[in-house]
Amino acid sequence: MDTNVLLLAISAVALGGVAYFLLSLKWSLTGNLGQRKVNPLKGSAQDALTLYGFFVPVENLTSSISPFTSKIETYLRMNGIKFASENTDFKHSPNGRVPYLQSGEHSISDSRFIVRFLLNTFPKLEKLEPTGEDAAKATLIQRLCEQHIYFTLQHERAAKPEGVQAIQKLFGDKPWPMPWLLAQAWKIGRLQQMRYEGILTLAEEDIDKLVDEDSAALSHLLGKRTWFFGEHPTVTDATVFGFLEAAVHAEPHSYVHTSVRKHKNLVAFVDRVRQQFYADRLSKMKGGQGKAQ
Repeated sequence: MDTNVLLLAISAVALGGVAYFLLSLKWSLTGNLGQRKVNPLKGSAQDALTLYGFFVPVENLTSSISPFTSKIETYLRMNGIKFASENTDFKHSPNGRVPYLQSGEHSISDSRFIVRFLLNTFPKLEKLEPTGEDAAKATLIQRLCEQHIYFTLQHERAAKPEGVQAIQKLFGDKPWPMPWLLAQAWKIGRLQQMRYEGILTLAEEDIDKLVDEDSAALSHLLGKRTWFFGEHPTVTDATVFGFLEAAVHAEPHSYVHTSVRKHKNLVAFVDRVRQQFYADRLSKMKGGQGKAQ
């Protein structure tokens, strides 16, 4: 066989192997269809709870870099509900979603349905939630975070070199070149997701304008209150914290960081949640205060 043909064949096989490897990584890092089953609505308050999510430690964060994992962990902590936490990825999720909650024999995925399950399982939680017009506002705030701020956060992490470098650090415990490969696979999956959503069709300046509008809206709705609704924190507070902690404390390269920090009440809100519900982790961090500088 001609040497050039042999080298070409070997190169083709090698490239195919690399492509397959990257696609496998992308699948494990960005999700799969899993089992599209209906989530259970209620369990037993006596069942042990385990929250599976992204729990890789990130410098300056008390909770997860994943806003949805952070949302559920924070909500459980706010209400003093005992639970265990386990690090996982999409590939190992029975429903193809992260986070997911295991309660006895029940497996609940999607943070919205996890919250619904907890509200039905622990009746005391429902009494703390807003009603009427405030309940409608709460739904809109949560959707703003989950359907819009989420994609601006992902844009900052996947479409900007500094963001990809920060993601690569999350895999720093693995041998080279795995951190780079994992970060690239994650980037490919997120860019594909954002292309379908539409944010990648916008200019950077226009995305920043939308970020400023989101931050201003949250700041206005919080106002001078300690919590968004009432004297006790609710699902809305856990949601907003989940989406803002990283922006305030861990991603200075992100415009979301710049935008949120324009609003002192939002920064104070994030720090308040950290101090009241993550004191155990703050005490282990440098300085122990966890306040934005």
